[in-house]
Amino acid sequence: MGVDFYACANCGRTFPDCGYYFSCYTCNHHFCSNDCGGREVEQDPNDPDGTKGYEEITTCILCRKEDATDYQLLKFLLNHFKITREQAMELYRNGEQGNLPGSS
Repeated sequence: MGVDFYACANCGRTFPDCGYYFSCYTCNHHFCSNDCGGREVEQDPNDPDGTKGYEEITTCILCRKEDATDYQLLKFLLNHFKITREQAMELYRNGEQGNLPGSS
């Protein structure tokens, strides 16, 4: 049995899967700690009184949209400005940061 290492979806710190870490039940991102991921436990609708022993339903700062990964922001901005990644790369290569649609 080996040890896998993950990068925290918030701070980028690496951590092993043999120690404690937080995996969000809702979006499956991994975090180095509860605090870093903003772990919150929600009520399981199938186990309202908590007696059936179902797995906890948790949320994190990413699925609650309190923060975002760089990739999530990139996807959002590409969609917002209605450009493709290739068009964004062309703007970047040409140093045209001020020429995005909607920028002043």
